Amino acid sequence: MKPKVVLADDHTIVTEGLKALLEPEFEIVATVANGRAAIKAVRDFNPAVIVLDISMPQLNGIDTALFEPGNGRALYAGVQVRW
Repeated sequence: MKPKVVLADDHTIVTEGLKALLEPEFEIVATVANGRAAIKAVRDFNPAVIVLDISMPQLNGIDTALFEPGNGRALYAGVQVRW
């Protein structure tokens, strides 16, 4: 069974690119465009990995990562890419 992943980014081209890269090894259970939808997807799917954009509408990626998932396990790593 592949690990479940939630992708959260408000730019569709980014989520589609990540999805194409990750799908051979991971099950993409949700792609969402804002932090509130990411929290809902985490509750609905209990993913092993959550990929969050830092700058998203409604709730940014940092605040989304800090939201208490309630399952007692979390690992947060931040990566920022600029060009």
